[in-house]
Amino acid sequence: MLKLASVLAASTLTLGCAITPEKWPHEPFTPDAWKAATWEERYVYYEDLAERRLLDGATRERVIELLGPPDGKNRPDNVAYLVRARPVEIFAFHCKDVRVLDIRLTPEGKVERYFIRGT
Repeated sequence: MLKLASVLAASTLTLGCAITPEKWPHEPFTPDAWKAATWEERYVYYEDLAERRLLDGATRERVIELLGPPDGKNRPDNVAYLVRARPVEIFAFHCKDVRVLDIRLTPEGKVERYFIRGT
């Protein structure tokens, strides 16, 4: 019973964080601006980066040249960057909504797709 209660509480927190809308501001992407921003501030550059398709077909080396070293450990088929964190309160629970730029690579090491995901 305790396990079920824990699962329900975690589900409520996850759902609450996922359904809380937030409008993101847009700033022009430049490698210097991205690298100068704290990881919590990077999200403002994503829309421009994606609209201009700057990562399409890029190699891992080119991604790192544009965005700097990835955050945390990455697999051979993935490069990830933390881009946003904000506190969210659901009922009496406090959680942090964290977003990641997830860059997926082909077996040949080129960018296949990229998107923002929650953790």
